[in-house]
Amino acid sequence: MKFNSVKIFYRILILTILTGLGASNGNANVLFRGTPEWVFLDGNTVRSYIWDSGIFDQDPTTNNSPGFEWPKGSGKYSIFTAGLTVAAYVNGELRMAANSFSGELGPGYIVGGVPTTNPDFKIYRVNDWDNCQSNPDYANWGLMIPYGAPYVDINHNGQYDDCIDKPGIRLARQTVFVSMTDGFPGNHNSSEGFGGGTAPLNADFRLTAWCYNSPGLETIQFLKWDIINQNNLKWDSVYFGIISDMDLGEPTDDYIGFDSTTGMGYCYNSDNNDGSGTGTSYGLNPPSSGLQFLKTPNDLGVTSFVPFENTGSGGVPCEQDPQQPIEAYNYLQGYKRDKTPWLNPETTPAFKTKFCFPGRPGGPGWNEFTGVIHNCGGDTTGSLQSSSPGDRRIVLSSGSTQLSMNPGDTQTVSIGQHVARGTDNINSVTKLLLAAEFYRDIYMDNFEHSVSGTIRYGNGDPVQSGYVKALKVDGNTGEVQTVDSTIINSNGAYTLTRVPFIEVDIMAYPSSELEDFVPTYYPSTTSWQLATSILTDTNITNLDVSVISSSQTLSSTTNATIQGKITGDSLSNTLNDAIVYLKDGNTYYSFDISSDSGMYQISPTSTGFYKVFVDRLGFTSDSIIVNVASGTGTYDIDFNLHQLYVGITTNTNIIPDGYELFQNYPNPFNPSTKIKFHIGKSSNVRLSVFDITGREVATLVNSKLNPGEFVYEFNASNLPSGVYFYSIITEDFRQTKKMVLLK
Repeated sequence: MKFNSVKIFYRILILTILTGLGASNGNANVLFRGTPEWVFLDGNTVRSYIWDSGIFDQDPTTNNSPGFEWPKGSGKYSIFTAGLTVAAYVNGELRMAANSFSGELGPGYIVGGVPTTNPDFKIYRVNDWDNCQSNPDYANWGLMIPYGAPYVDINHNGQYDDCIDKPGIRLARQTVFVSMTDGFPGNHNSSEGFGGGTAPLNADFRLTAWCYNSPGLETIQFLKWDIINQNNLKWDSVYFGIISDMDLGEPTDDYIGFDSTTGMGYCYNSDNNDGSGTGTSYGLNPPSSGLQFLKTPNDLGVTSFVPFENTGSGGVPCEQDPQQPIEAYNYLQGYKRDKTPWLNPETTPAFKTKFCFPGRPGGPGWNEFTGVIHNCGGDTTGSLQSSSPGDRRIVLSSGSTQLSMNPGDTQTVSIGQHVARGTDNINSVTKLLLAAEFYRDIYMDNFEHSVSGTIRYGNGDPVQSGYVKALKVDGNTGEVQTVDSTIINSNGAYTLTRVPFIEVDIMAYPSSELEDFVPTYYPSTTSWQLATSILTDTNITNLDVSVISSSQTLSSTTNATIQGKITGDSLSNTLNDAIVYLKDGNTYYSFDISSDSGMYQISPTSTGFYKVFVDRLGFTSDSIIVNVASGTGTYDIDFNLHQLYVGITTNTNIIPDGYELFQNYPNPFNPSTKIKFHIGKSSNVRLSVFDITGREVATLVNSKLNPGEFVYEFNASNLPSGVYFYSIITEDFRQTKKMVLLK
């Protein structure tokens, strides 16, 4: 009750302050927004800004600064700003929700034709390691469920339950959600940057942005908008456009291109040296960045891709920033500012097009190296001129004069924004386009694939009952997550249909009625460290598991019990989902799985010596020999396991000459940082973190590794601020570096 009173008080206080800034709840004639708010989306190697004004990828903390940073923490940027603009005719009048450089949206929604807001309408961000106690956005996520905030229905009851169901996109590293509207006329401004200042469309924008840190998805972020016509009039001739000032590193030497196969507009450096390599520039072998439509209205696909230039940079007037809404609408339709058509110079005479630079750099087709025809005033002729590198702005559109939206209609737009770096500026484009094909396919498959095979005994006979799970362990919390499960059919076959694109372990479990085998990892082991993990980047068949049989005894000659508690690195950190096996030599007799309280209990069938072996995903294994000397009695055996590395990124394409430990980045950090190291030959490697007293506070890696480059993401959310040291130790190499945690 006290919490609710305090919460109501602060809501009233915030609303009072906002009203003083010109905000109003339900008054369509004033500006609500005040100062726009933003959050980072930075759950993988990319960091971007998400605003509640309708734009993203721009740094609001300093004037005129880019905001799509890669690698995260490097201070180098490959996109300056971006936004989703929607334009349509309403009763014959052109209206826009323009979002490019400042945005025309504000947090809230429209009800009964009236734009409405309150302090609950803000940007919400959750991480995959959050809980109700650690993150207020997690605790209050339910406030946004009626407006489309995504969640995982943990208890499968078809509704969102606070602190039970999991906020965000399934298995995403990080999810951002904000409900916005263009309904406040005061937010519409002719200085927005892309033809703003019309009357509102009366549109609601429900934005979800998310990212993964799984192998293959480290350099992409996903954004999805549900756009709702909350007007009482129909929208006609509707166009949706991603407007972006690309600015790859040093912004004055860029080129752009379009790939029709993947629906991506991209930016690359005009030569192989971006600026000086200092500051925001990338130097030699610069990357390429792209914005890619993954879902378009009515599945229209991309209907045009055209550039425009900063008015201050010169160039011909009809290719410069739009000054009026109709000029912006012309760009959205695939024309120049004055509705002059673009000309593709591949033929003589050149032909009209709405897709500029569709040819690959260095390959056939029209690209910026070919040149451009600067025709204006409706002219459909002109001479081919060289295309001078410079500051590039793009309009990636999907729409039609035949597309309309009735009151209450919803359209969904999804994009991916990503970056790739190759051996030179042209190879970076090649890598970006290959990645775009993969991202398109994985998105179409809803980031999921199927895994199927047969579960067999060691003699080859099929197992006739039981179930199979796809498992992953959270590297921050140590929690074992079941990401998909299914039964074993009577012929031994199984099919997992929703295995996400992450690294998982496949495990077969017996039915409780007939425990004639013990839980077994693919391909045939009871140790997770010896199991073969799989990455489901496509559907996988014939993934067979050979289970380990257990010895069946007709009767038990003892009532003895072996029981205990399993804990993690802290004795107070109980571990569930640990599997405790009872063995004699190579013979397995029984097993138990630890409960939420970490407790287990197994019963030997006779007296004698037994090995009690405990295995837990993400942790060290342990075992002890127990002499069951009596037919009665209880043997209390506790286990304390240590967390091992999970989520380590491996690049075996790089084979170093020797060993090297790199400085962590970012540094200082809060709460996560990446530690990179090189291994020159197969070695037993230990990577540990120590506090300033020399006490080991975390073991990140303790395993044999093959030669390659490795990156470990260390999360220190459970540690206090301070100076820490991290060391890598092998048989013939040791190195230590310092890092600083600032909370």
